[in-house]
Amino acid sequence: MDPTKPSRVLLLPRELITMILEGLQHDRRALLSISLTCQSIYAMALPLLNRRIVVHNHNRESYEAAVCQLPRVVQYVREMTIHLHIKGKPSLFGPAGTFDAYRPIDILAAQGYYPLFTDFVSAIDTMDQLQKLTIKGCGYIGPCRVSPTPASYFQHLQRNFQAFNNLFLRAVQGDALPRLRTLELNLSNQGSWHCEMEGFLYHPRLKELSIVGASIPAFKPMHQRLRSLPLEELSFLCCDLSPGTLESLLAVPKALRRLRFRGSPRSEMPEHLEADTQLYVNAIKQQAKSLEYLDISPAFPVETRAPIDLRSLTALRDLRIRPRTLYGDVDMSPGIGLLGPPLPGTERPRPALPASLWCLRLWGWDMPYEFTVHITILNNLEWSAMSVPLPSLRYVAIEDDKFVFGGPAVDSDNPITFIWDEPQRQWRFPVDCWCCADGL
Repeated sequence: MDPTKPSRVLLLPRELITMILEGLQHDRRALLSISLTCQSIYAMALPLLNRRIVVHNHNRESYEAAVCQLPRVVQYVREMTIHLHIKGKPSLFGPAGTFDAYRPIDILAAQGYYPLFTDFVSAIDTMDQLQKLTIKGCGYIGPCRVSPTPASYFQHLQRNFQAFNNLFLRAVQGDALPRLRTLELNLSNQGSWHCEMEGFLYHPRLKELSIVGASIPAFKPMHQRLRSLPLEELSFLCCDLSPGTLESLLAVPKALRRLRFRGSPRSEMPEHLEADTQLYVNAIKQQAKSLEYLDISPAFPVETRAPIDLRSLTALRDLRIRPRTLYGDVDMSPGIGLLGPPLPGTERPRPALPASLWCLRLWGWDMPYEFTVHITILNNLEWSAMSVPLPSLRYVAIEDDKFVFGGPAVDSDNPITFIWDEPQRQWRFPVDCWCCADGL
């Protein structure tokens, strides 16, 4: 940047320069390049350059230095992602990953670099324009374990995490994070983490809350907070929580519209999970008048596969579920799967779906079928969809690699359209490293 040589871009009207810069805000490299042409354009581009911040291990120190040098940049941040890793020895205590693909890192035995998202608490506290906060990596490990690491380091972890909790408790009182609308937390670094929900759930302006890989203890809502908060979307991915805890959590939002509860808990021995999906559906009933989207397929170590009844969810428009969760054991028996030969009417499963349902998304079929795509092989599923009054049902989407052929939707003689769809493996948290890999 040479301030003695004005850029010819400055000859353009200021409004046009602003439009050009805003058009480049999603291409950070191009935006940075044009901002370095002169001091005036740099000043105009500075808010856009700091609107969306992503902090990784490799750029953590440089961002901290930039904030120290120019503190006002935190006022421009609208979205912040902190994605840090602990690099150390595999945990001696945590569970092995799927097929031993990974083991969680024991941060108390980690060597060398200790990146903690909680080091950014003071900066986050000053981000008055922050609307979305995503944290992936390690923040806290729960109860202290026997470890050769000095106790002082464990105490440092506890103090840091307490500072993060205090920030959200202040937000509940209206003293911090005044514009935060979306919060996504994955604080595990491949293991399970202990999550106290009070500070996050009671945020007075939060619209979307997502928790990944957490063990969630019992929760007792404050009576004066029941049905009082504006939360519209709540997601638990690979979490360990009981039906009673879920019921207590859902007593707080005024009118929840979207709920996700799916995936395998990261803990080898879940403490809270109940092996009966119907218990969780019963816990969800209190939001029946507002809930429009439900993704429910928790992975139980030993699952009670009785068909579940969803008819109480009278506002539900979109359901994503595994067939074995919806229909029980019938689709797991060889030769009588929903994509197998037609079943006699007396043996066909009868789904208990709400009359308001508009789209049914089925995924994770568990059995390796090989077939040619044709509507006749779907007659069991089609019959199931039409065997009860479902006047609003229009789409059945099948999400599985084995059934994706890239062709058009398969139409039947009734109003329902069957669609082959890609599985939602990426979900809301892209699996961009092992710390985010979960049993979806």
